[in-house]
Amino acid sequence: MIGYLAEFKTGAERKDAAENTMVAYKAAQDIALAELAPTHPIRLGLALNFSVFYYEILNSPDRACSLANQISFNSTINAYATSGLYSEAKCIFQEMQDCRHAADSFSYLALIRAYTEDKLYTEAEEAIQMMLNIGPDGHVASLRD
Repeated sequence: MIGYLAEFKTGAERKDAAENTMVAYKAAQDIALAELAPTHPIRLGLALNFSVFYYEILNSPDRACSLANQISFNSTINAYATSGLYSEAKCIFQEMQDCRHAADSFSYLALIRAYTEDKLYTEAEEAIQMMLNIGPDGHVASLRD
């Protein structure tokens, strides 16, 4: 509801509404990232609405597209990994790294779980190492150098 205020207010009222909306979206996103699987409809809907907010209210199309891309990458990795489509999941991981998007922990864990369930221990270990090499900026250390 707060986000709608930013759509029609002007001046300082619009700025205040946009700031309040940003705080609410960030809090909701933190909860969604911690509690919901990447393919959960509420998490996906929140990400879509947040990216629209960046685009329409904050006039930040680059940030809107970046958020939408990261969410779609993570959802795709999770769906592939849990379906046993490992090579596809690994390709998406590589594409994310090439585009400098960071996979989230749910995506890594889905891939690791899928590998171990199918007794692909070497691949699981590689995914764990990749996850451990993530730097504070969210990118694999070797890609930051």
